[in-house]
Amino acid sequence: MREQIERAAKTTAGIWKVSQPDLENIRIPLPSLDVQREVVCHIDALLKLADRIQMRYAALRIHAQRLAPQVLAKAFRGELVEQDPQDEPASVLLQRLTASQSTKTSASRGRPRAQAKPQPLAPDRPPTDWASLPDGAWVAPADPDGHATTVWITAVLRAWGAPMPERTARLATLLCQQPHLLTPALPAAQASLWSRLVGDAAAPLPTQVTRLQPASNHPWGRAFQGMRMRGDLVEAGTGDDVTWALGPGAAAIATAGWPDGRAGFVVAHLRAHGLASVLPALAPAEQAFVDARAA
Repeated sequence: MREQIERAAKTTAGIWKVSQPDLENIRIPLPSLDVQREVVCHIDALLKLADRIQMRYAALRIHAQRLAPQVLAKAFRGELVEQDPQDEPASVLLQRLTASQSTKTSASRGRPRAQAKPQPLAPDRPPTDWASLPDGAWVAPADPDGHATTVWITAVLRAWGAPMPERTARLATLLCQQPHLLTPALPAAQASLWSRLVGDAAAPLPTQVTRLQPASNHPWGRAFQGMRMRGDLVEAGTGDDVTWALGPGAAAIATAGWPDGRAGFVVAHLRAHGLASVLPALAPAEQAFVDARAA
């Protein structure tokens, strides 16, 4: 091709030019159709492999983020090593230390210093008494690439506890991801609790601001297809009767903390008040996302 262009090039005053007719006459070598088809198949296989690696990486990354707090919790509960039954119980040791500290405090002079209160360990599952949780307990880390979508879907299906209608699952997941959509539908007391636990993300958007949620997006499709391929999610039924349920593979997906907290709250509201309490107030793009098929 380079030789063809050089032969067709002409110069005037030292400026080389190639006319459009000369370019149209250049012959471009191409492989045979069989070779082209083989190249396309090979590229498709590599792209599918890359997608599987990316989904696996995202799942492992989320699991690693949850692993450190779980290990610390087990360490404080003494579950990492085998316990000696002859050791005195921790409750006896704490009582003895408390009594000793009280004696030292009463014998000291001047203003006694305030004792730091021990912080309770985070339970493996969220308590039903949401009002006792600290502010920001359900604040989720930033997820610009949508890698946490798998965690949200898993938490919603776990909170439901049975095969879940697809539309309900999609709406519940959307409300977990965008908690500001649920706030206007809640009674004042529940809206205040939801905002306190979720943080700034639960604040309704100003009237002049709109956040679009496309009916189909890459993170959602990637998460759903990955879960179905790995056996994390089981889809049953047809048409409007499609239901989702967690498969055996979903047991490895960690959802303790903010995913279970938000999902439990959202599922409780939808069970009590139904989709109609939220869906009509959503923007058309958000309603389309709930009504669309997953992939």
